[in-house]
Amino acid sequence: MLFTVYVAFLVATVLLALWKGGPAEKGGALIVAAIPVASYLTHLVIPDETYAFDVADLVVDAGGLVGFVWLAHTQKRFWPYVAAAFQLVAMVGHVTAAIVPNWPLAYALLRMVPISMVFILVAIATLDAFYEKTRAEKSAGHIDG
Repeated sequence: MLFTVYVAFLVATVLLALWKGGPAEKGGALIVAAIPVASYLTHLVIPDETYAFDVADLVVDAGGLVGFVWLAHTQKRFWPYVAAAFQLVAMVGHVTAAIVPNWPLAYALLRMVPISMVFILVAIATLDAFYEKTRAEKSAGHIDG
């Protein structure tokens, strides 16, 4: 059930960003969509049982961190830095699990909560970009010449 909600929220966020978002939001949506796909593919190469923590997801979260920092630098937007911070929290969760392997609930929360917050952040940024675009179009139409 939880997985279904996760996938539904992921798909809704990505579709909303691709439909109504600006370039930064579309890029963020693609990064968000790439994270679970990359996680699945890296788990084919690095099984979960190999280490005390999930090395495959650590690599994927590092890629998400790099992607959001790159997005923030190229698009000159602030919200991708916040998304990168959430990715960094997820990476700290992996390192913490390597140090203290007996906290499975804490590790599960540190793996799922940050990416869920990124979904929410991309959705809010998309709605904000759409609102700003709509407002700019309306104000451009009322300029007296």
